[in-house]
Amino acid sequence: MTNKIGIVQNFDAFDMFLHNKDMKNITINNYKSRLDKFKQFLLERNIDKLSDIAIEDVVDYKKYLMDDDNTSINTKASYITVVKSFFTWCPSIGVPNLAKTIKCISPPTEYSKGGITVEQHNKIIEDIKPCHYKKKAQYYAYRDKVMISFAFTTGARQISMRKLRWKDVKIEDIDGNAMVIATIVVKGVGIRTHDVVINNKTKQLMIEYRNYLDGIYGAENIDSWYVFGLNGKPLSDSGIRYTIRTILQRHGIYKKNKITPHCFRHGVAKYMLGVSDDITIVQEHLGHSSIESTKCYTRKEVRLRSLKKSESILDMI
Repeated sequence: MTNKIGIVQNFDAFDMFLHNKDMKNITINNYKSRLDKFKQFLLERNIDKLSDIAIEDVVDYKKYLMDDDNTSINTKASYITVVKSFFTWCPSIGVPNLAKTIKCISPPTEYSKGGITVEQHNKIIEDIKPCHYKKKAQYYAYRDKVMISFAFTTGARQISMRKLRWKDVKIEDIDGNAMVIATIVVKGVGIRTHDVVINNKTKQLMIEYRNYLDGIYGAENIDSWYVFGLNGKPLSDSGIRYTIRTILQRHGIYKKNKITPHCFRHGVAKYMLGVSDDITIVQEHLGHSSIESTKCYTRKEVRLRSLKKSESILDMI
């Protein structure tokens, strides 16, 4: 018992943990170097006892790693993985697993599903002609055009489109230019709002859609209506997915497990990066709090652009 108390009261537990690991020496040394980094972080916080570590310290250590621009994402992932492994072992010496709820750091991966292109987006918009629909179906034609155009040009998620009301779409004067802005709901770390700009094509489609609704229901109460709902009521997330999936199938550009409603978001990110080299513009448009999230959408395009520049340089030989 005295021995165990001594282990908890100081950092001898790190050595004991390594001593009980059945690994090659080179792996043990790698584990030790990563635990030494964690130990140094704790000492800088005047924590020199295992029993004084709190879960907040582990959370802050992960944030500390993420803020280190000089360390690769894979190395950061290994640091936090070793710390999690250590705390998983800790209950054997009577210390709670403080890292149980701490998520690992995952290296960003390239988005594997297909994306909607500008050409595909334009094809859908051109193919849907409300005047060709029967009277009862004209509502869906107007709505579907706006839904596709809004999803692609704004990169809005399902929750954003589901919660969008007409009153959330407004005209703002920016440097003497009138721009249509939509305030959408963003679900990420909590729920917040984010402003997105609408292009002229989407603006015109929304005007036509709104005029159609005003002509049927009157303009008095429509401002509080949900834009993509029926009779002012919101669609569910599954309703948004079903509607977009049906539209894609109808126009021959839907592939099972390849194209999903979220592909509009990836499509506009790739398009914007193709027009501008400034990835921060894409980040702001999509409402990403971290640019690493934006890079997941555009990683392939950045790599291909770099290869193209390499080709140009090599052609000079």
